[in-house]
Amino acid sequence: MKLLLLITLAALNILPAPKQSEIREGSYTFPKDKKEYSLCVCGDVNRQELADFQEYLKLNGYTQVKKKAGLAFYVGKNRFKGTLPYAATVDEGYRLDVTKGGISVNAAAMAGAFYAFQTIRQLDNGGTFQCCRIIDEPAMAHRGLMFDVVRHFRSVDFVCRQLDAMASMKMNRLHFHLTDDQAWRLQLDSHPEMIKTAFRTNIRHGKTGTYDNGYAAEPPAYVPGTVNFEDGCYGGYYSKENIRRILEYARIRHIEVIPEIEMPGHSTEVLNMHPELRCNCEQKTKRVVCPGKEETFIFFQEVLDEVMKLFPSKYIHVGGDEASKMNWEICPDCARRMQQEGLTSVEQLQSYLIGRMEKYINSKGKKMVGWDEIMQGGLCDNATVMSWRGTEYGYKAIEQGHDVIFSPTTYFYLDYYQGHPAIEPLAIGHHKPLSVTWSAPIYAGKHIIGVQGNLWCEYVTSDKHFEYMLYPRALAIAEIGWSPGEKRNDFGEFCTRAKSFADNLKACGYAVHDFTADSIMDEDYAPVKHLALGAKVDFRGEKYNEKPHFYTILTDGEVGNGDVSLTWARVKGHGEFTVDLAKAQDIHYAGVTCLHYRHSYFPAYVEVYVSSDGKDFRRVGQKISRAFGSPSVKSASTVDFDPSTYKPAYEKDGSQEWSTATYSFVCNEKGIRYIRFVLEPREGFGTMAVDELVIN
Repeated sequence: MKLLLLITLAALNILPAPKQSEIREGSYTFPKDKKEYSLCVCGDVNRQELADFQEYLKLNGYTQVKKKAGLAFYVGKNRFKGTLPYAATVDEGYRLDVTKGGISVNAAAMAGAFYAFQTIRQLDNGGTFQCCRIIDEPAMAHRGLMFDVVRHFRSVDFVCRQLDAMASMKMNRLHFHLTDDQAWRLQLDSHPEMIKTAFRTNIRHGKTGTYDNGYAAEPPAYVPGTVNFEDGCYGGYYSKENIRRILEYARIRHIEVIPEIEMPGHSTEVLNMHPELRCNCEQKTKRVVCPGKEETFIFFQEVLDEVMKLFPSKYIHVGGDEASKMNWEICPDCARRMQQEGLTSVEQLQSYLIGRMEKYINSKGKKMVGWDEIMQGGLCDNATVMSWRGTEYGYKAIEQGHDVIFSPTTYFYLDYYQGHPAIEPLAIGHHKPLSVTWSAPIYAGKHIIGVQGNLWCEYVTSDKHFEYMLYPRALAIAEIGWSPGEKRNDFGEFCTRAKSFADNLKACGYAVHDFTADSIMDEDYAPVKHLALGAKVDFRGEKYNEKPHFYTILTDGEVGNGDVSLTWARVKGHGEFTVDLAKAQDIHYAGVTCLHYRHSYFPAYVEVYVSSDGKDFRRVGQKISRAFGSPSVKSASTVDFDPSTYKPAYEKDGSQEWSTATYSFVCNEKGIRYIRFVLEPREGFGTMAVDELVIN
């Protein structure tokens, strides 16, 4: 028997990491570059999946032969012979053997053979394959991505291109976000009027776009499934034929497409076409339909009837998130509904709406999934929860016996910055590099059916920008969903495989973020030593979003960096920061650094006051703020926008070019215990970001 040599995953460069892998001596090379395969099917195998697999191999340059071939597939339940445990995901499992004589795959079902082929593609080194044995199956059933095609429409061809990348990562679920405030992207026979919201005249993006929903008429000669940039209109929609093409493309790649029809919130586009579905009261919010009206249920049932016939997916996503209850609290129709159903709160009214829709979906043989707000007022009987507000609500749902898909903002939101905001294309905020995504403490377990990355596109204007935000962070999500937990203990080793995978994506023309530069995001910010390290700070004013670290970061010795949400104290309007040095000391310098970037602006001026007793303060200086940053350079509204060659610069109503200013005060004060920094905002630019309060 030949000696089996153990090898690291990085040496095999397989991503996601397989359950078991060994390397053997030698290699196999296809004869004369002939990539031929044979296929032996035993038992009950899905014939459609068989035909799909044959088509997929043909697309990848492999020819099927009846004779002995260099690549042999054996598919059927009896092929494992005890080498794999029969778990719920066994259909996606496989055993792959590469010997000097050829390559063989044993799989229980066609899905396993398909994923084995994805591994073979990664092992392919110009037609030569390292001898090895791999035994593999996924840890979780749902391994997905969510595409927001509402804020910025994506063509059918582009979606299919991403399905190819997902398949190569062994991801198997595409959550298709088709409706939201800004547009309705699905053409339906029952409600053809809804696509009238698919085009906008305001082509502005991100914060420069007010999303006032200036819906426009369909441009002349528009081709469904494509992005329109002409005739002053911007947008697009999918016809049923477009959807069928996406579904077929996904099916061949073993990807289930889950449609999302938002309700009851995020429904501005619905109310634009159907104002009769508004609450019968003062409109405190314009985004939420009325659950007190029977017409609301009729509308969504008619929509879902058609959606469920079109999409063969097991799940239908109903949204359910961020639904304001302000209208419901004063609406007579809602009050009547609550009385009829014995409901005591508007939260229970949301539960009533979601529960009623779930029963309807269940009656059609489907299951409902929704964002974790569907738990408000009590969770439905069979609903699956998609936990996005951290992980807390997911674990609460698990305690109640519900299945959960984890997609927490903390780790899996892909619309956040990957690197320093000063050099990255516009994003919604926060800093979520690859290392953060990879570190998600989520593992397979009872009722944890999967993980999902979400790419919201308020700020993602172009196709290349879209890919840039997906890759490589999607690679980490794919590994978390597929690989056993014990494989996720070495980020450096993962990066080696991720770089190899990312390089292959780039070679295929995908836009990929260079994650090797993420670790040097803030090399210019060295720790600062000063008298106020760890000092208590008293703040008077209004905080911009309460953060637990608001006070501690002000005197922690580190100047704020590219992670705006974690390293800067943000305030709204006039702000006073008083530092207590704990004892009277002589001081010679006081300074504060402010940020001018994305919703935060340089103050009009900064003043410093000193006191020995904390009661009587004396001003020691005032500094007037410098001017705004460079002129605006808005991101291009075209599919050619390339993040790798783009340097952002933003104006006040979109964002500014990243810049900081330190307001320094040189003084010679004796016996001072308290130092107060007073920041006055510019008129119309009331939000400011502050860090660090330095005293020496």
